[in-house]
Amino acid sequence: MKLLQRSLVARIIASLLAISGMAFISITLTMAMSNSSRGDAAAINVAGSLRMNAYQIMGALQRLEYAPKKTSEEQLEALILRFDQRLHGTTLQQTIPRDDARGIFRSDRVEVPPAGRAGPGPEVLARSAF
Repeated sequence: MKLLQRSLVARIIASLLAISGMAFISITLTMAMSNSSRGDAAAINVAGSLRMNAYQIMGALQRLEYAPKKTSEEQLEALILRFDQRLHGTTLQQTIPRDDARGIFRSDRVEVPPAGRAGPGPEVLARSAF
């Protein structure tokens, strides 16, 4: 202690060591926080993409109800397939903890009957799809 009170060089060295220690702690905490949030931005992008795809599926269901065409059915099937691929893709699987993912990653599959066949209306399909 007397060395720090008398020597200017010792005080400068002690100050530099204290500043370096705080910088090292700050760098370590920053790296830990960035590692814990890795993949969050990708998951947010996929979630937004899934929401947009859900809107597209609803629009396709409405088009199918009012103007049943073979192309509308094919477009709807393609949209549902794309939705399934994004939902079960590796980006979401790796980001969401397994405990929280039980209700999200179900293997339910919505089947859309052709326009000529009897089946549930688009409103029933829309409710069961989401």
